[in-house]
Amino acid sequence: TKYGMSEKLGPMALENDGNTNITVTAQVTTNLWTAQPAGAGSPYWAIKCNNVSDRNATCTNTWQNLKSTTTITLITGFTPLNDIDNMSVAFNLSVPSDEPTGIKNGTVTFTCSQT
Repeated sequence: TKYGMSEKLGPMALENDGNTNITVTAQVTTNLWTAQPAGAGSPYWAIKCNNVSDRNATCTNTWQNLKSTTTITLITGFTPLNDIDNMSVAFNLSVPSDEPTGIKNGTVTFTCSQT
């Protein structure tokens, strides 16, 4: 999903339409902010499992700092059953006070694997 300036920002929704339980992880390949050391991660770019309808799944609902050296597990045991196969992912994106002006780009890659 791509979020732009003209679109409403909010949690990113994910749905398990497959046929097996999955684990969802997130990883970035580069640091978003130049004022932060590369790969250090910071509370300025963080992610968490925001909400999940599957009460049997384990959702990591605390903020995890995004950094290029770490894979973050967002949810495990996420089932494909109707009515409980939805989750949302929240992002914290805050500009550090010492960040230089300019265009910033970052990519978060989600990986789904069989649990």
